[in-house]
Amino acid sequence: MSIILDTVDVYVDAISRLVTDLCKTDVIAGHCVTGQQLLPYLLSTNLTGYSGKISFDENGDFLARYEIMNFRRVESSVASYEARSVGVWDTMTETLAINASEIIWSSSSSSSAAVPGTPPRSSCGRACAVGEVYHYFRTTCCWECRRCGPNEIAVNNATRKNYSLRIQ
Repeated sequence: MSIILDTVDVYVDAISRLVTDLCKTDVIAGHCVTGQQLLPYLLSTNLTGYSGKISFDENGDFLARYEIMNFRRVESSVASYEARSVGVWDTMTETLAINASEIIWSSSSSSSAAVPGTPPRSSCGRACAVGEVYHYFRTTCCWECRRCGPNEIAVNNATRKNYSLRIQ
């Protein structure tokens, strides 16, 4: 709920500053405030909201502290879950504080190598074998391995080179 209140406060603050600076006496809705005029006022916001300090960097990214939550099953229930804070990422100081001992990793995994209570192995795709190349998906950094065609060779598992066979 505090993020909604903070968002409203950012807009109220920016519009108030814009109207004070640019509108003077012409404060008829729609005549004085435009999106292009409002954007610099939004980006120059610097106030304290319900969730803490609110400001933006030169790219318009929100400078804030993000709470890192661990979503886990409640021990006394089979069907209940909770989100518990296990750390903070502070974008202003670029510091990460994690209480790793508070993280509970799921013991259910499709990987037979998974050890209950340990972090899952991060994997987007298997290592490509000889004669295969990495084929990356458009919207992710993940890949699949594709075999080279009969007239192609793999170079460092990354590119296919066409070749022609000459018999003399």
